Amino acid sequence: PELFENKGGDTDKPLTGEQVYCRMIALGKRAGLRHNAHPHRFRVTFALYLLWLGVPESMVARMLGDTLETVTNHYLPFSPDLQSRYLALMDADVA
Repeated sequence: PELFENKGGDTDKPLTGEQVYCRMIALGKRAGLRHNAHPHRFRVTFALYLLWLGVPESMVARMLGDTLETVTNHYLPFSPDLQSRYLALMDADVA
């Protein structure tokens, strides 16, 4: 609730992107995170989690509004395990 609740004077207006960003940073610091809790970090975590679960790269790309190339080139290198699983699947498709 602290992230998305509008406690300002004008509660009829949605939060701005800057307000959400600032709140995420503040909540991350309060939680003792070593790195900033910026929105993109959660996007990467979400993408990696989906890939780890075995969700097809094309579906992850569609959910993130990215291209398949972006998912395979940007998110898979974060995890050697995912990268090796992806390469094994690609090899199986070729054979």
